[in-house]
Amino acid sequence: MYLKFEVLYFMQFDRLTIQSICKCLKLVTYEQNEKIFLHGDPSDSMMIVVKGQVALYAGHDFTQPHQVLLNERSILGERSVKNE
Repeated sequence: MYLKFEVLYFMQFDRLTIQSICKCLKLVTYEQNEKIFLHGDPSDSMMIVVKGQVALYAGHDFTQPHQVLLNERSILGERSVKNE
């Protein structure tokens, strides 16, 4: 039940719903400074930062300072799984 107690977003769900979500999870590891997605890419998944940080940049060239820094237990892309 890591999701229920460690990731605030999941506190709204009951145990059965979280178990259903867990069946769809897939662990993906990224290297430091690896681009995960680009601005304008279609969003079809939700990501949970389990370890490390994710920096979100503005623009297409990644030369601008990051706009948002997501730490462990943060999520992004949650809108892609709502109402499914």
